[in-house]
Amino acid sequence: LRKQYRQDLCGTWMHRDSAEERHRKSRIFRGRLAELHVALWLSTHGWSIKAMEALRDGPDIEAFSPSTGEAAFEIKFIGTEDGDCARILRSMSGEDAVDSISLYSGVNYLLFRVFEAATQLETAKAGRIAVAVVDSLTWWRLDGLGWASEEFLRQSEE
Repeated sequence: LRKQYRQDLCGTWMHRDSAEERHRKSRIFRGRLAELHVALWLSTHGWSIKAMEALRDGPDIEAFSPSTGEAAFEIKFIGTEDGDCARILRSMSGEDAVDSISLYSGVNYLLFRVFEAATQLETAKAGRIAVAVVDSLTWWRLDGLGWASEEFLRQSEE
């Protein structure tokens, strides 16, 4: 494994002093796990894994499928936001944890991350596939908003 990939997969994030830092580092850790899970899913669905970012620079996964051909995959893990984590921690300690959020911020963030993946895949010579893996504690920000439009949604000033 590449040095940075190995460091990201180490469980040392659990030993960080602050809950905020543990949360941020665990999101990186879980992002690496998401890449490995997608590779496993692909390999169990007829894809042959040719290369992975864990072992070299480049797209997260390069794979081949007899029905699709060669493709480069960029995986984006969408985990719990820092503010949501802070609210969960306040709630667990018995403090008030209510806050208002924009219904559109989650969708806009998801679209931004998919755009980021597409940008990273620009130089890929094979087919290009962006994959978003959404944490179950985060899905509520995206669920039920309607997916008919691929454009950023207007947010209120609040």
